[in-house]
Amino acid sequence: MIAMFSDINTLPPIFRMLIYTIPFSYPMIAARSGFMDGHSIAYIGIIYITVFTIVILHIAAKTIYN
Repeated sequence: MIAMFSDINTLPPIFRMLIYTIPFSYPMIAARSGFMDGHSIAYIGIIYITVFTIVILHIAAKTIYN
């Protein structure tokens, strides 16, 4: 919710890191940075979400088939 209505860079570093660890905040951050800054945060978000998904799928598969 914070990523939608405020600028991430104005938040204290601890809150900024907390928001960056939530995978669902990257689409909102990427949409804003695509218009203003650049596309580097979008690429980082894509990589982070991909790794996050692979890890969660791996954990789920081990849980189900073990």
